[in-house]
Amino acid sequence: MSADQSNAESEAEQIAAMFNEIGAGHLTERMGVVVTSATKEEIVGTMPVAGNTQVYGLLHGGASVVLAETLGSLMGALYAGPEKQVVGVDIDPDLVERGKYNIGRARGLKCRAHIVCCDAALFDLPPDTSIVYFRNPFSGKVLAAVLENVRKLQRDVHIICNLPIPSAFENEIRQSRWLAIQDEFLLSGDRKGLIFATI
Repeated sequence: MSADQSNAESEAEQIAAMFNEIGAGHLTERMGVVVTSATKEEIVGTMPVAGNTQVYGLLHGGASVVLAETLGSLMGALYAGPEKQVVGVDIDPDLVERGKYNIGRARGLKCRAHIVCCDAALFDLPPDTSIVYFRNPFSGKVLAAVLENVRKLQRDVHIICNLPIPSAFENEIRQSRWLAIQDEFLLSGDRKGLIFATI
């Protein structure tokens, strides 16, 4: 093993230890989530099945989402550094695979990731928000309220969307004069990804 490999492994273990320490007293600790290694390329964590089961003795689906969201948030934080923040306004079990794909496409962005479950139209985005992720986005008045909250930030923001084809959301967001499409890609036969940036 080279000195560079040894240093990288040591740094990955140090980041994991720091994350586990920060998680003390929070949901991750209560569910037994332990991050064992953390780099920008890979996050490794464990969570026991015991204590996190449904009544049939199988791992609870919600526990799986907690593990995935925890590891995904840490990955986003590693890419971000301390100066920026990501806010997710939707969570869905399918988010795990789509999130991995979207983070892979947006690696140049620097951000810290947080998932927030709330009424998107009423949620005040933190002032240091840099990326907003939508899955199965809405349209109409709710979309108008959310976009107004994003616009009020008066900073560079990227909006990453995972949406069905066709989508009223896409038709409406493309009409926003303060957003420009940065990337567009097919996710599957009936879903597409869009990345917008403020102009």
